[in-house]
Amino acid sequence: MFATAMPGNILAIEYAHNILGTNINWGSWAAAMIIPGITCLLVTSFITYLLIKPDVKVLDNKTIAKQGLAELGALKSSEKALIFIFCLALLGWSSPSVLNALFDIKINIDSAAVALSAMGLSVLLGVIKFEDIVNSKECIGTLFWFGGIISLSSILNKLKFFEWLGVFLNNNLDLSSINPYIGLFLIAVASILVRYFFASATIYLTTLMPVFFLLGNNIGIPPYALAFLLFSTASYGGAITHYGGPAAPVIFGGGYNTVKEWWITGLVCAFLMLIICYGVGVPLWVGF
Repeated sequence: MFATAMPGNILAIEYAHNILGTNINWGSWAAAMIIPGITCLLVTSFITYLLIKPDVKVLDNKTIAKQGLAELGALKSSEKALIFIFCLALLGWSSPSVLNALFDIKINIDSAAVALSAMGLSVLLGVIKFEDIVNSKECIGTLFWFGGIISLSSILNKLKFFEWLGVFLNNNLDLSSINPYIGLFLIAVASILVRYFFASATIYLTTLMPVFFLLGNNIGIPPYALAFLLFSTASYGGAITHYGGPAAPVIFGGGYNTVKEWWITGLVCAFLMLIICYGVGVPLWVGF
């Protein structure tokens, strides 16, 4: 539902801009995804409950909540500071879209600058220590990896690589007879099935998302509908397997599900979410 939910989304936005000519920011992403996202959340929760019956169906949630809050104690000053910084970051990401939509005021706030400012404030206010950042290999690796990939995307766009690849695909694949909306659905299905082979949404977005964008663009699919539907498949396509994303092996390692249960439920939920996003989302996205 949110562009900042994973690093790969920022890369996907960059590819969509370079190939499809879309202009998507935090606010427009949230506006486009919030209704399909909440619908998917409700439907898949119910379907998962039906497919995998929970062992425990009744919980004394009030007692558990009270015990948990008692163990946590009162909010620390660093935790209050974190809430403040989080609200500021959301304000920074959403302000350009909200002000433009409600008051026709156009301002430009770079999303990366907001994120870096939030990180700097977190260090200054003692929420995290600078040593924690230095010792976080995943954080530093992500910073350099995405910086390089996004720069590479910009260079390829300047060299008109995507235009060349689009012409190449158009000359070698006869897609002119396909209805754009049928083509959109077929590309989305292909995206989910191909996602099965990737253990990371980021790697999938880096390697195959541009190709699907070009194919859809050549068919004449509305650019925002194509972009948002493929953005969503990159997420729930990873639900099919227990290795479809970094969190999946950790959750599966808890021992609550068998491989068969996960794969069957993941496949059913993935295609249910595709139907929801196609039926609920596409009519909304075409008007962007």
